[in-house]
Amino acid sequence: MSNKIILEIENIRKSYLDNNVLNDYCLKVNEGEIIALLGPSGCGKTTLLRCLCGFEEIDSGYIKLTGKDCANIPPESRDVGMVFQSNTLFPHKNVQGNLLLGISKNKNNNANERLELASNILTEIGLEGFEKRDVASLSGGEARRVELARTLLSEPKIILLDEPFSALNKDLKNKLIRDTRDLLKIKNITAILVTHDLEEAELFADRIVQMSKS
Repeated sequence: MSNKIILEIENIRKSYLDNNVLNDYCLKVNEGEIIALLGPSGCGKTTLLRCLCGFEEIDSGYIKLTGKDCANIPPESRDVGMVFQSNTLFPHKNVQGNLLLGISKNKNNNANERLELASNILTEIGLEGFEKRDVASLSGGEARRVELARTLLSEPKIILLDEPFSALNKDLKNKLIRDTRDLLKIKNITAILVTHDLEEAELFADRIVQMSKS
C-alpha cells in the first residue's frame, strides 16, 4: 500500500426526495488500501458504492479517481469493478465463458491468450481446472470466487464489493474473505467492502470506516 491517493470523495450529497442519504460525505483512499464501510441498513453505504461506480448521480460535491473528476464519466469508463451481493454469473455460459467476458478491452489479445488469462486467474483463486464447469454446479463460495476473478480480469483501478460474503456460512465466509484479501494485496488492488458485520470488516480491511444514518 502506498501513500498515493487513488480515490477522493469530497462533500458529496445524495438524496431521494426528502431523504438525505449522504450529507457532505468525505473519504480518501490510498492506492492498494482495503477499506470496509461498516454500518446498519439505510446508512448510505450501498448508495455510496453506486455513486462511485456511476449507477447513481451525486447531487453535489465531487468524486475523483486517480485525480480525475468522475462526474461526466459513464460507469463503463470509470475503471471501477463491482462484485454484487447476488450472483451475477451468466447461466448460459460455463465458467470459462463468464471469465472471458471480463477480460479488459484494453488488452489486444488473441483467442489463445485470452484462454490462458482465464486459466491463470482460476489458478490464482483456487479453482484450477474449472474452465468447463457449468455455473449451476458451483457452490456459493465457488461462484463468488468466479465473480471476483471476472472482475479482476477487467483490470479495474478499484474494486467495490457490496456484501458479497453475506450469504455464506461462517467457516466458508472467513476463508473466502482471507483468500480475497490476500489476492488483492498480491495484486496491489484497492478495494472497498460494504458490510454490516464487524467481524467480516476486521478480517478483510486495512481500515474500517463507520457509517451511520444521516
